[in-house]
Amino acid sequence: MNYERQKCIRCKMNLTLDKFKKKRDDTYQKMCNECLDKAKINREKNKCEHNRVKSRCKECKGASICEHNRVKSSCKECGGASICEHNRRKSQCKECGGSSICEHNRVKSSCKECGGSSICEHNRRKSRCKECKGASICEHNRLKSQCKECSNPVKITIQKMIYNSKQYDKKYDIYDPVNFIDYCFVENLLDDYKHCYYQDCKVELQIMERKDNLATIERLDNSLGHIKSNCVICCWKCNYSKKSNNQ
Repeated sequence: MNYERQKCIRCKMNLTLDKFKKKRDDTYQKMCNECLDKAKINREKNKCEHNRVKSRCKECKGASICEHNRVKSSCKECGGASICEHNRRKSQCKECGGSSICEHNRVKSSCKECGGSSICEHNRRKSRCKECKGASICEHNRLKSQCKECSNPVKITIQKMIYNSKQYDKKYDIYDPVNFIDYCFVENLLDDYKHCYYQDCKVELQIMERKDNLATIERLDNSLGHIKSNCVICCWKCNYSKKSNNQ
């Protein structure tokens, strides 16, 4: 019998270690088993019909949800209590020296040098490590959020198009936030262009695989960014060829 003791952070009782659940790293939970069970029961009681905490459920319009459909304390527009003067989460703001920031100026849990709790034995994020079968990895050995077989392929394609377009425009200082393409616009473009925009090609487009006929966003005038009046859909081959010819 192990007679070492520690204090439960909930009931404040000084109990022997056999009253606490042991974790994988051989340390013990900070809450005793009895308090853990009570907390679990309370969590179930506080869940809504959507299986979320009632106060934080956006669909139920919980008490913690603001007019912008976010958790009040974390809403930048509402000036939530968790937001600092630099418009970031206080705990993760490097300029504020947030409690979650380590000596290497990174979030502690994600810092490889600190051996953060989110880092696995392969020196990657646990949830994204294919060798560890992380929670974010699907059956096809890809990130669930980016797997077209597991999710809506159109949605993933559009999100990637918008993200890559924004990164490109910002890199070359041609980003126009007012006229920049958005989800609905790209969705309509994909509906309109079943074949490549260029007349001498007209190949049938697809969005699943990185092949010559993959649908991509093409800018008609390369001096302008990815604004709505400047974008069409063409195949990857034509887009790449045009880019190479302009270099």
